[in-house]
Amino acid sequence: MPCWARQLWPHNLNQTVSGKAGAVQPVGMVALCLDDLEGRPELNPWLAGLYVDPAHRDRGYGLCLISELEALAHNAGIERLSLYTAEAVGLYAKAGWTTIETFQKKGKPFSIMQKKL
Repeated sequence: MPCWARQLWPHNLNQTVSGKAGAVQPVGMVALCLDDLEGRPELNPWLAGLYVDPAHRDRGYGLCLISELEALAHNAGIERLSLYTAEAVGLYAKAGWTTIETFQKKGKPFSIMQKKL
């Protein structure tokens, strides 16, 4: 499965990786940011906002976007990333992420996950 990623890397930590299928069609994006979970600055920086267009799901694009963002973070000297998710624990576990804790938000269970880069 080919994955093309374009990195938008300005001089701050808020970064985005977008993926395309073929030459022009966007299929998804993921971001690197600070303070994604209110009150948890010790977990910075965060992988956040992973989205793959429904028409392109189950083709490996999510894992590709995760991998591209991890590589960008690693190349920027970041040693660990965090994320939180309610529904995609299996996807992130497949990419080597580990659940470090769980919490409830508005009655819904979430997992906080981390990965050493």
